[in-house]
Amino acid sequence: MDETLAYKLFGEWSNDHQARGVYIEGDFAPQEEAEEWAEDLIGGMVAAMAHGGVVVERGPIRVHDGKVFVELDGDDFMARDIDGEGSRASASLERILSRFATIAARRGCAQRWLYWYTGDPTGMAYFVAPEELVTSSGVDVRELGTGEQWYEAQPD
Repeated sequence: MDETLAYKLFGEWSNDHQARGVYIEGDFAPQEEAEEWAEDLIGGMVAAMAHGGVVVERGPIRVHDGKVFVELDGDDFMARDIDGEGSRASASLERILSRFATIAARRGCAQRWLYWYTGDPTGMAYFVAPEELVTSSGVDVRELGTGEQWYEAQPD
């Protein structure tokens, strides 16, 4: 496939699924902004799932003893270990993706959390069903060869 067409298809697919996507950043997550980082990520993931027809109950983000907590579907969850990770939150990003994958799996959702990186832990995560990964030209978006490495979040 022509590289220009591949990027065009990737852009179209990304725009079509924007409401069920959330920006992910694990490499640059300043320690002093940990609460905001968690709020943006978790709030975005809750909104993405809601756009996919799945309501996730959540409580407020709170910080206690150098850790960020949130209640998700009635369970208290440590979203980020500020003291343990500092300004790099890769482990917290993986933990949050995994928790949302668990919520989807418990509910028997066809959608899964799939995400891509461009080398650094920076990219997008999407709450989509496998068949929704197919572009308008019939090619799986993960196989366009546009430089993204795709992953599926696994339940914790």
